[in-house]
Amino acid sequence: MDMRVFGGIFLPNDFWAKITEAQRQIDPDDKLAARGLRWIPPENWHVTVLPPINLPREQLDELFAAVASVTKHFSEFALVFDQLVWGPPNKKPDMIWLQGGPNRQLQNLSDLLDRQTESLGTHPAHEKHKIIPHITLARTSDTFDLRAAASLPAIEPILLSVNKIQVVRSELESDGSHYTVLKELPLERTFEILPHTADFRIRAYGHSAEDLFLHAMQGMSSVLKGDMDFLTPVTGAVTGLNDTSSVSSARDVSVKVDLQAPDRETLLIDFLSKILAESQVQHAVFSELDVERLTDQHIVAKVRGQKVVQFDRDIKAVTYHAVAITQTNSHMEVTVVFDI
Repeated sequence: MDMRVFGGIFLPNDFWAKITEAQRQIDPDDKLAARGLRWIPPENWHVTVLPPINLPREQLDELFAAVASVTKHFSEFALVFDQLVWGPPNKKPDMIWLQGGPNRQLQNLSDLLDRQTESLGTHPAHEKHKIIPHITLARTSDTFDLRAAASLPAIEPILLSVNKIQVVRSELESDGSHYTVLKELPLERTFEILPHTADFRIRAYGHSAEDLFLHAMQGMSSVLKGDMDFLTPVTGAVTGLNDTSSVSSARDVSVKVDLQAPDRETLLIDFLSKILAESQVQHAVFSELDVERLTDQHIVAKVRGQKVVQFDRDIKAVTYHAVAITQTNSHMEVTVVFDI
């Protein structure tokens, strides 16, 4: 028998009190509840990132692998919820939403999850549209008179840090939906841009040297072309230049790299300098890395990317300033400084 599963961002317990306060503002004397407003229990509060799929149990591992192929190359991000609204929009409203503004990372994450899982199970028909980040706080009964409901109060913005996706089984019972978390998949930090007054710096992370080189290159490309996200494509390789508005039609570019250096820090900077030069010559940003050989002193690889119409910033050089690759219990990391 098929299972109904979906992907969601569930709220940590320390988030609950903030929303409970918003609930009290909506219905302080329980009048709406008496007329048929049903509050969703806090353990069910979530943001949907992968719409429900009817899936045979034997395909669960394939589903987990498909979701992991996205999340392992997707950095943590934040959602801001700043208003209470009746939803859904453009339909008869029958829910109270805690809503935020459009978020590109959430949209890209959802689109990629949808594409990666489209061959699994049965996907109930749903429109592909811009996602409105929201958490359903309450539903109304068929007899609820929305015209008699009070307007929803203003709230202080609530920040949610997104660092994992849950794959969840949904079972509809007489008292509502019951959710069972089947798998938690973390969003891996790949790189971050660090604020600095005089230059641009990125910090790249990786579980291996290959990951570290890849994420440092993606971070540099993000400095060059700031409106692009480097995510997992349908093929499973690491890429994801999703903003096609500024990508030229003949966009695929590849470069062979064969470099040697006295140590791994120098090798990384020389590698990034080589990619920067190719970016400037070919007017392209690079996001994929296929490694044939990588040691502390030698890299042989092919990098791939896409041509762009223009860069958002110019990088003059990749510097050797204070570069040091460090190893923690769980990952490697490095900070790279760019002269702009």
